[in-house]
Amino acid sequence: MTHGESAKRFTLDTFWALLSLATMIGVGIIIGILIGNLGTGKIGLGTYSMVLTVWTIVYVTAGFGIPNTVIKFVAEYKDNKEERDSIVSTSIVTGVAMGVSTSIALFLLSWYIEALFGMPNLGFLLRMVSLAFPFIVINDIFIGILNARRMMRHYAIFEVFRRGNLLVYTIAFVWLGLGIPGAVMALVLSPMSASVVAIAYHSKLFTFRLKSFRARVKRIVKFSGQLYMSSSVELVNAQAATILIAGFMKSADAVGTYATALMLFTLLVVLSQAIQRVTFPAFSTYFGQGNGELVERMTKIIIRFTFVLLSIASLILIFFVDDIIRVIFPTKYEYLAAVTPLRFLAVIGVIYGMMVAIGSIFTSANRPDISLKIAIFQAIFNVSVAVLLIPISYTILGIQIGGVNGATIAFGLTLFLTVIIFFVLMKSMLRFNLGLRFVIVGYILFLAVVTAGFFLTSYLGFEGNLVGAILIPLYSAGLLYFGLVFKGGLQAVIEILGFRRPST
Repeated sequence: MTHGESAKRFTLDTFWALLSLATMIGVGIIIGILIGNLGTGKIGLGTYSMVLTVWTIVYVTAGFGIPNTVIKFVAEYKDNKEERDSIVSTSIVTGVAMGVSTSIALFLLSWYIEALFGMPNLGFLLRMVSLAFPFIVINDIFIGILNARRMMRHYAIFEVFRRGNLLVYTIAFVWLGLGIPGAVMALVLSPMSASVVAIAYHSKLFTFRLKSFRARVKRIVKFSGQLYMSSSVELVNAQAATILIAGFMKSADAVGTYATALMLFTLLVVLSQAIQRVTFPAFSTYFGQGNGELVERMTKIIIRFTFVLLSIASLILIFFVDDIIRVIFPTKYEYLAAVTPLRFLAVIGVIYGMMVAIGSIFTSANRPDISLKIAIFQAIFNVSVAVLLIPISYTILGIQIGGVNGATIAFGLTLFLTVIIFFVLMKSMLRFNLGLRFVIVGYILFLAVVTAGFFLTSYLGFEGNLVGAILIPLYSAGLLYFGLVFKGGLQAVIEILGFRRPST
């Protein structure tokens, strides 16, 4: 493959990955806005968010890290069809068995979960959604195969299809007056429909064979088990705030406030997630070839590239968030309570999203245990700080420290420390020289702009829109001055991920 062809392929791969992620996040936001604008308001959104939280945590057990294991091994054995087919077939059988077992467990435990959080109808909704797990496992394994083989156009088409299904079902059921139960029913029917397509298409991707089934199950489970533990702890960390807010405050309204902030926060990391979907199989291939030097070059360029884009996007969100919320919830001004937690998350999201773009690097290097250790730290720190902050009621500089804000602070501090630990371990374990000096200078500049904006709006009475319109261009000029934006930066990203060393 020539350089031009490789660069073109990477550009297209990233486009398709970004399209699929944009669809996924866009559908999630549209559904959130739709439910948030129902007559139940934040209470309805809070209940729906709680269903998603429990569902997401339980699904980690259903998947058991198998979809990501498929990406790893299929990319590694891309030239060995027999081994690749056997791994995929074994993964499907194992994954479906785990999915069925998990469905039964959630169905039986649903009423106990409702009693724990004191949310009416939560048990009924969880029983409905429990039916989806075997089908979601099939969907995600299918997606993993497409990702590993870099069939990103097919990947995007399938993702758009299943997310589009979810949106259509949700709109239809809400329009029919089924409300929150209808939205939950859509969560079940969408993966069922997508599974039919995946099963019909599978013969073009692999031949079903169960050669040496036991040996491959052991190998898959050994690797996926580490990913499962890591994913479980990461999810506990990610969902801890929602669970603790519901547990301490017993309020679907408070959960709805946090869900609104988190919904908009996900917009910041969509590009990083798209890049990771391309770099994960690329990292696995390069490490498999013993080409760690190329991975090091990749990470250097991607870190700077994502930091620049995310920092500007974060400033836009910080200064214009009030207007954004008024647009998406035009008659629901109670959602403005999400402004403060969202701004705090946006400040942290700059460096967190930078890490997400290369977050698969330890797994690709056959060190999933590193991710597990980081995740364990995250969970312990996040839960401990959240338990301390959520119950208190204290105000600093006009900002309440406690309740939803307390949970947000705990989550944000956890992400911040995670980024530091991640890069320290990259340097020590992988011996990479990442050249983070530029990023550190850029983040100091970013924090200075945020601080200046806070004092100009809070103490001098300037409008946030005006302040943002002035400070964001000045910040962009500062990035150029300090060298974070460099000539040919985007082309360097395309070259290095297009399987060629960047020009020097």
